[in-house]
Amino acid sequence: MTPPSSAIGKFMLGPVKPEPEHISFSDSVPNTPMKRERLGFEYEHLMDMNMAHHG
Repeated sequence: MTPPSSAIGKFMLGPVKPEPEHISFSDSVPNTPMKRERLGFEYEHLMDMNMAHHG
C-alpha cells in the first residue's frame, strides 16, 4: 500500500543517489494526508539541499 507521493519520491530519488538518511526519511513518513502534504514541502527542501550538496 504505497501512496502515489511515496512512489514518485522514490522514483525521483533513485537516479540522484541521495544519502541513506534521505531514503530512510522518505520511508519513515506516516501515510497520512497531513504528513504527505508536509512531506511535499520538506521533500523540496531536501532536494534543494541535495542539489546544492552535489552541485
